[in-house]
Order: sequence, then structure tokens, then C-alpha cells
Amino acid sequence: MAVDGQLVARSVAELRATLPRAGDLLAGLQRVTEATRTVVGVDGTGLTLAHEDGRPRWVAVSDAAMELLEQVQHDFGEGPCLAAFAEDRVVAVEDLRSELVWDRVAGWSPSCGCVGC
Repeated sequence: MAVDGQLVARSVAELRATLPRAGDLLAGLQRVTEATRTVVGVDGTGLTLAHEDGRPRWVAVSDAAMELLEQVQHDFGEGPCLAAFAEDRVVAVEDLRSELVWDRVAGWSPSCGCVGC
């Protein structure tokens, strides 16, 4: 996936200029998620970080569809976002319905309006 370097630089500069005041971490993470959606050029994004117990937890999403997709993945303990987290790599999926490896998550994709991630 090609990423426009100038768009990344512009997005980082905008993030720096609009970062919330200290203590408002969630608002900052939300802005990072929204900037990522713009830079990568996708319909939705989510941000997963390691909880203090070491397990992944989603902390910010770009919209309600991504919130449902993130929650379904975490409930089932599988899915492309958790695979990306566990394997420390990008996992891009064009159509979840055709991914047999995450068939339980794929079954929810029409409900949230998600096809790929």
C-alpha cells in the first residue's frame, strides 16, 4: 500500500498543532485515529494498544462501524486487527467475508457495514 509522504507530513503537523492539553489522552488518540484514516485512505480505522496486563485493547476508533468491528474481534479473540497486533505487521483485508481464517468475525461484517480492514 503506497502512502503519500507529503500527506503524512501535513497530517503530523496538523496533529501537533491540535493536540489536546495534558490529561486528555483519549482525545489525542482519537485525532491520531482520524489522521490515520486520512493518510492511509481507508473508510475506517482503529487503534489497539497493550493493556497493562499485556493483552491488546482497542482504545480509539474512527466511527461506529469500526467500534463494532473492534469489539467483535476482541470478544472472539481473533481478527485482522488482533493479528496485526500479535504479529507486529500490517494486515490488510479487502473483503472480510472471503477470509475463512476469521469466519466468526466475517459473519459480523455486514452488521457493522465493514467489508475490509
